[in-house]
Amino acid sequence: MKCEICELENAAPFTLPPKEYQLCGWCLNRVREFINTNINHSCVNIAWGCGKVGWHDWFALRDMLRTYNIREVLEIGSGLSSELMVNEGIKLVSFDFLQNHSNLLKNLSSLKNSATFHWYDGSINLYDTYYKLYPDRKWDFVFVDSPHERSTEVRLAMEISSRFIFLHDPNLGEQGFFPNEHWVSVNNSRLYEKQQ
Repeated sequence: MKCEICELENAAPFTLPPKEYQLCGWCLNRVREFINTNINHSCVNIAWGCGKVGWHDWFALRDMLRTYNIREVLEIGSGLSSELMVNEGIKLVSFDFLQNHSNLLKNLSSLKNSATFHWYDGSINLYDTYYKLYPDRKWDFVFVDSPHERSTEVRLAMEISSRFIFLHDPNLGEQGFFPNEHWVSVNNSRLYEKQQ
């Protein structure tokens, strides 16, 4: 039996009244975590596999997307943030150096019409991969979040963002980039706006 979310084999029944769903173990875990923490925001983090986005982080990001009417985002580092942004109505292009993240998210039926996922083979290959696919593209908003040292990702974001860069967990080598003469923090947050 195929999972109703990711379409992988080995799904088992899971009942969420009034319906029964067929889910693989990984998707079942994500659904349970979401239900358990979303009802009353009882956890600090919304868990997704081994990655986390805090409720406070998500609400701040969501409010910023709404305030500035951002409808399209380039994301570097796929995962829970990808699903949350698409759920918010954002058109998403996402890059990840973990091929299994890209492959899994590419196949989620809930993301197929609103998101495009690309894999790049490490930070060295990011520029080549990006510029082959989007040679002249600028983005109003670039979201940078990945679980490794990401100075290359931030440098690319600074080149291709025409308005905003949002750093999730800015402690992986990129915190020294901001603020600078070209990018200033918005309300002392991890959102940086380009100075014209």
